[in-house]
Amino acid sequence: MGRANGAGRYLSVTIDPGSLREVAATPEVRTKRRTLTRHVGDRRLVLRVDRTEPSKNVLRGLRSFEDLLRRHAHWRGQVTFLVLLNPSRERLPEYRAYTEECLRTAEQVNERMTDGSWTPVEVRVEDDYAEVVAAFGLYDVLLVNPLLDGMNLVAKEGPMLNRKDGVLVLSRNAGAFDELGRHALPVDPLDVTGTADALDAALRMPAHERARRVRGLRRAIRARSPGNWVEQQLRELGRGIAA
Repeated sequence: MGRANGAGRYLSVTIDPGSLREVAATPEVRTKRRTLTRHVGDRRLVLRVDRTEPSKNVLRGLRSFEDLLRRHAHWRGQVTFLVLLNPSRERLPEYRAYTEECLRTAEQVNERMTDGSWTPVEVRVEDDYAEVVAAFGLYDVLLVNPLLDGMNLVAKEGPMLNRKDGVLVLSRNAGAFDELGRHALPVDPLDVTGTADALDAALRMPAHERARRVRGLRRAIRARSPGNWVEQQLRELGRGIAA
């Protein structure tokens, strides 16, 4: 997990793109990717991948998607929000209650927004990394809107695996924002309306702008190898001890 350095910024965890690509090429992931492709059809795909933790801000993400459909009604029937949640700390009542609230909220969004022809929000609560990797390849928009987060593997894994020049909508409080923010659409994680507007902007973004931003994301991600990240952590630790 990342930690704050002396300037108050976060040194977010980096990834190994080569290993990711190897996983993405496995038969299991290819099969799941084909299944998701058929399921989504010609609709646009907004994706979020998170643990079931309150700090991940899943509820506001769901409310933002509902606000998108309410105020930008032309997206109704044209976009699906796939929410892949990995169960976390299930023994804690607070975490179980949060997960249940997320599921209830998704059901309410579907009841209010659907016309019967499509399901606006699909939430899956399971530990299925192969499906996550498959979904990374297919999104049009990736929503990462934590309240405060030092570990942002999703914000890095998604752009490295995506095949559609998907747009990253990223919380200013995310640990990876210093590295990736200039290539993403930034959002205040507490601003439901602003996040809905960012989703709309991402879905409407021209192809050349999407491609430019993805190139920038990938350059920024590749600039820090796992070895470099470890070295940076040790340097910051040394400075802390010296102080």
